[in-house]
Amino acid sequence: MSGVDIAREAAAKEALKYVRSGYVIGVGTGSTAMVFLRELYKLIINGDVNNVVLVPTSTETEIEVVRLGLANLLRYPWQVDHIDVAVDGADEVDRRKNLIKGGGAALTREKIIDYWAREFVVIVDESKVFDSIPSKHPIPIEVIPFAWTIVKARLEELGGTAELRFGGGKRGACGD
Repeated sequence: MSGVDIAREAAAKEALKYVRSGYVIGVGTGSTAMVFLRELYKLIINGDVNNVVLVPTSTETEIEVVRLGLANLLRYPWQVDHIDVAVDGADEVDRRKNLIKGGGAALTREKIIDYWAREFVVIVDESKVFDSIPSKHPIPIEVIPFAWTIVKARLEELGGTAELRFGGGKRGACGD
């Protein structure tokens, strides 16, 4: 196991401190969130946490919940009246705790779940922390196709650039 993997696992285990029996848990997307989900799975099957509900932020997360044998705990936002805690990773975080999320193409679903949660826990290890952001990843903006040209024009008016990324591959991201 690499140093990054060890750090990611330690961060995921730390996030478990925010989970309680009876909670509605928003489960994030991406490699770090999957580590958290697998650690949560261990608590559930050992009986250390019970009566929880899992609200996924992506199809990838839904599939992993089912693969782990926890499909009976799976709920969608319209099936719950609140989310106690949402746990997710980030693409980049600066030292002031600003972060970039959504590079894996689940931005809108992640934002809906994360903002709705009473508590939002972001799991990161040192490999995701930078002095300033963006550092390695572009800032993702998810728009409906109908508005693409309007959003692109406005971003360019502000001095930015926009690149349309078509769905495909992992979570709809190109090249993943």
